[in-house]
Amino acid sequence: MTWDEIAYFQIGDNPGRKEPTTGEINYKNVFKFIHDKNPEFIMGMEHGISKEGIEGEKRLVEAYKEVDDF
Repeated sequence: MTWDEIAYFQIGDNPGRKEPTTGEINYKNVFKFIHDKNPEFIMGMEHGISKEGIEGEKRLVEAYKEVDDF
């Protein structure tokens, strides 16, 4: 398969291309699937944040804690 050709995944929820948990994508399941394939894959935060300032930064960290517990 093509899994050997993949080195990087871009993260951005839909709609809005913000951090995980702000849209429709179930990142908990997506991250589990990717991790099960290869726990060494690189994930890139290719998104904005849903809130401005320090509150947005805190929410960003919490969002990743919610969906990526591997």
